[in-house]
Amino acid sequence: DGDAVINCINTFCNQYFRNKFIISCRISAQKHKFLNFKEIEISEFNLKQIQIFAKNWFIAVDNTSEENAIVKANQFIEQLNTPENQQLKAIAVTPILLTLTCLAFQQKSQFPSNRTSLYKRGIDALLIKWDESRDIRRNEVYRNLSVEHKRELLTQIAANTFENSRYFFAKDEIQEEIAGYIRTLVDAPTDSATLRQNSIAILESIPVQHGLLVERAQEIYSFSHLTFQEYFTAQKIKSFIDSHNPQVKKLLANITDKRWSEVFALSVDMLWKADQLLFLKQIIDEILESAEELQKFLFWVKEKSNLVQVPYKAITVRAFYSALAFDLTFNSRLTNIPDLTYVCTLDNDFARDFSLAPNPADAFNLAHVSDFALDLNLIHKIKIANAGAPIDCSSLSRNCDFDPKLKQVIIQLGSQLPQLHNEDEDYDFTDEAETDEAEIGNYERWWEVRGQAWIEELRDAIIKHREIGHYWYLSTCENQELFRQYYYANKFLINCLNSAFKAKTVSSKERSHIEDTLLLPIVEIEKHRRRD
Repeated sequence: DGDAVINCINTFCNQYFRNKFIISCRISAQKHKFLNFKEIEISEFNLKQIQIFAKNWFIAVDNTSEENAIVKANQFIEQLNTPENQQLKAIAVTPILLTLTCLAFQQKSQFPSNRTSLYKRGIDALLIKWDESRDIRRNEVYRNLSVEHKRELLTQIAANTFENSRYFFAKDEIQEEIAGYIRTLVDAPTDSATLRQNSIAILESIPVQHGLLVERAQEIYSFSHLTFQEYFTAQKIKSFIDSHNPQVKKLLANITDKRWSEVFALSVDMLWKADQLLFLKQIIDEILESAEELQKFLFWVKEKSNLVQVPYKAITVRAFYSALAFDLTFNSRLTNIPDLTYVCTLDNDFARDFSLAPNPADAFNLAHVSDFALDLNLIHKIKIANAGAPIDCSSLSRNCDFDPKLKQVIIQLGSQLPQLHNEDEDYDFTDEAETDEAEIGNYERWWEVRGQAWIEELRDAIIKHREIGHYWYLSTCENQELFRQYYYANKFLINCLNSAFKAKTVSSKERSHIEDTLLLPIVEIEKHRRRD
């Protein structure tokens, strides 16, 4: 309905043109320009504003004395500025999240370890204390719900509405959600009249007592901030995994949707144990269980990983080549360097070597990891060739010294290309050496006639000698989406595993056990299970 809304706003402003109007929205929702309006962006809080807000907040909610409140506010600012709390300081620039930060600190005079814990502690404070501090009289029905029940109810509302892309919902719709939840409780009323009455009473209580839900317009509700809806949706994912509920597969299908990125990021920081991660892995493996084309991809990952000599864990190597193949399949832009950041989280040695130079190929050259340096260079050359961009002949055979047969083929292929004047310039991973317009014109004419056949020869040579460079063209859009889901779901699992290991809820042995079967075809996973 976006266009209709814009038209209504424009008509209204034109009709009452002598009035002044303010239109506000989240930056991510800003898709339209309005005539005769001046556009401004509300800036984030700076440190001084955070300090002022915190002081005023603690004075407003402290029931003892202003002196005690100022002491608490000073402690808050002091701890917020410590190096270990920089992640929390980064989100405190937004008023609603700064409020949660104050709430969380007020409880224990210290900050939780991560953002998700901060949200949980802050929301629990809202559910338990906020109405009491303002002398609000609770509704009898709502009072009988425990904090856990309130949290479960809000989780259900958030997840169901967020999954359906609903940020605003009608009163009747949310009452149905509440009634549906009440039916699941022990000794809940079964007659529709009582259910309706109770759901209305609960709905009227939540906005007044906690501020988590608000009535935006007459009988139109939403969460007071998108962060709350995202947090409770993340809780839904986690609760499904905790209870080994296979319905989590339906929620995991959203992992490629950018709208869900914050939801899954919040899930990563939740408390994970080995049995939960093993169940999550089982669900992820099922994504590709019946997809024969994608099982072939995983067999290739395994075989290619076994062919190289590198000083890293087996899962690190599989993750590296999965990332290269995924990049070649879905990211065609020349400037795109394969995303290897999640591979770094798997292996400290890999992360150390990866950081030796801005250019990944150079970094692995410096670390004497020749297989990785060569394969990165060759994949980049395929991307350049596919785009028809000029290729520097001298850089084509770079890193091939330890593979003489491949080097000979590459040199022969390079000799077929029109010569560029700056062949001796250093290799740049993100941008080929600059050439003048005349030379590029000659190159483009040659490319029109010979280019496609030359690309196929190059790719065939790379596949023959390095077993890399396959185009994982999948026969259906469904398989392409499954590939994306599987890839991102494994990144999610790895991030959860790292989070658990850091929190010491998963041991080194349990971590290795999970890593041993990551990014493997189902047949290989079954072999591991039989050995276990």
